Amino acid sequence: MLSTKHVVLGLLLERPGYGYDLQQRMDERFSFLQLSETAIYRLLDSLQRDGYIAESGRKVIGGTRRGSPRVTYAPTDAGTTEFQQWMAQSCATTAVRDALHAKLILSDAEDLPRLIEQVMDQERETLAELATFQRPRAANVPNGEEVPWGTVAAMLVDDAHARRLQATIGWLQQVRSVLQRRVMEHDRASAELPPS
Repeated sequence: MLSTKHVVLGLLLERPGYGYDLQQRMDERFSFLQLSETAIYRLLDSLQRDGYIAESGRKVIGGTRRGSPRVTYAPTDAGTTEFQQWMAQSCATTAVRDALHAKLILSDAEDLPRLIEQVMDQERETLAELATFQRPRAANVPNGEEVPWGTVAAMLVDDAHARRLQATIGWLQQVRSVLQRRVMEHDRASAELPPS
């Protein structure tokens, strides 16, 4: 499952922030998560309890008496370590797209080789899962053949799952190709730099 806690931690590693600021940043870059400001505050509380973030100051908002100061948070050393460990972990197959989306958005050039390894692991796992579908597909049942509805329904569900796995494999292959190209370009550019 995608860890929204780690996504918030990654945003704080990029730049310290407060609840509303983080919710705006989440909406801009992670709109597929659809997290409310309330959910962000719960995640901040959880991260603070775990020792991954700490208050880094207060930001005064507005000039009215209602413009109360906002608590700004920044990651602790433990939070930085936790985020780096999360970035290095493979994604669960069932949540590969959302988790990999988040890691791609939060990554930098140094993370790309690890992400390539994770994508390749996911490709292998997804291919292995796809290979487990041995039943005939519903589309292959000859017309007029009496097949119990329960069997047909199971074939339809398996077919939908197999198609999702095939789409995931195609997407993972595309991601791997782009990441590998970026690593080669980065390596080439690094090799062309004059020694300092």
